[in-house]
Amino acid sequence: MSDHESALFEVTDHFEITGRGVVVSGHLRSGRFRKGMLVHTGDDPPVLTVSGMDIGSTPERKTLYAVVFRDAPSLEFVKKVFPVGSMLHGEEAQPVDR
Repeated sequence: MSDHESALFEVTDHFEITGRGVVVSGHLRSGRFRKGMLVHTGDDPPVLTVSGMDIGSTPERKTLYAVVFRDAPSLEFVKKVFPVGSMLHGEEAQPVDR
């Protein structure tokens, strides 16, 4: 049986890590982001590929997630297409066999 795995992520901040890529931090609302997942931007380029996912915590001890895009065009582009408060929708590039 095959189906598409997906994930939903609420954006709270953006930044760039030298040698790592553009990072969008926020809260995971459903599913699970994984390396290789696609995030549609609705812009040009139309898709970003997740190169990593990190987990941390805020000073208030809330879990904070970070989605990393190694090949994002720029931090400014990511801020434009995914402003704070917006939702990232990630999906597997290929169907997952179970």
